[in-house]
Amino acid sequence: QTLLDQTGRSTAENCISVKLLSLAVVMAGTGDLVTLRICRALRRRVGPQYHQFTYGNHMCTAMATGLLFLGGGRFTLKTTPDA
Repeated sequence: QTLLDQTGRSTAENCISVKLLSLAVVMAGTGDLVTLRICRALRRRVGPQYHQFTYGNHMCTAMATGLLFLGGGRFTLKTTPDA
């Protein structure tokens, strides 16, 4: 594989991680199952075939899962009642 292929995959993985983290911020504290399934699918990306999935990507996945279940589903990132 060329360097361009490797760079493209790494960039795509980084974009996916940022989008997942953004989704988790919006859904913080809800425990949304669809978002959890996305987190779990990305969490399974380990091994030599996923060498472009770095520590930073794993950290984003873990942070997204944590935000999703913030305070055991009791807290959000906003202080108003409609949050």
